[in-house]
Amino acid sequence: MNKYRIVLTHRAKDDIIDIGDYISFTLLEPYTSQIFIKGLKNSISHLKYFPFKFPLVQDEILQAQGIRCMPYKNYYIFYKIFSVPQIVIVLRIGYNKRNWKDILS
Repeated sequence: MNKYRIVLTHRAKDDIIDIGDYISFTLLEPYTSQIFIKGLKNSISHLKYFPFKFPLVQDEILQAQGIRCMPYKNYYIFYKIFSVPQIVIVLRIGYNKRNWKDILS
């Protein structure tokens, strides 16, 4: 089985911090934040083995860029796959009700 390396962009790393901070400090649920972030990171790690499991996004322009979307609870994880070398780049992570077409364009 091929194993891809996972790389998070700086924006994706910031997204994870922002999500954790929101749950911890705005919703006042620090324990829930820890569990959520741990689960999120675990889900992302599964892309090592199954990067093609999730489809390309619905937007034609973003599809042309090879952007895929993996859901996690009420969030989306946007990523691209590069076969040579075998890398999955996580671009952004965020709440699923946002206008992702504009954010990713």
